[in-house]
Amino acid sequence: MHNDHDALIRQLDALLDVEREALLSGKLEELQNIVTEKEDLIHRLGEADVDQIGQLSPVNDKVVRNQALLEQALKGIRSVAKKLGEIRQARKTFDTYDQRGHKNRIEAETAPSVEKRA
Repeated sequence: MHNDHDALIRQLDALLDVEREALLSGKLEELQNIVTEKEDLIHRLGEADVDQIGQLSPVNDKVVRNQALLEQALKGIRSVAKKLGEIRQARKTFDTYDQRGHKNRIEAETAPSVEKRA
């Protein structure tokens, strides 16, 4: 049983390295499979008889490190989504300010549609 526990820790440790590489290289599409596998390993470790919690310390450090990377990736994604929303909005309206600092919004005219006839 102890060997199974050690093997699970080694697998989780290696998987955390793969997860880190995916985060650093921007391969976010790989994270879903990694998360599923990681959850399975953590679940199996939870069922194992943990006799030496110290063995999990290096793995825990990697989990914390990867969590910080994931939070930064999500922050970047949110920033891009916000910027894209602003660009879309800029196509529809244009904000100006008068001498007193009052905001004026100019709505963009809708592009006339062109109809093709054969």
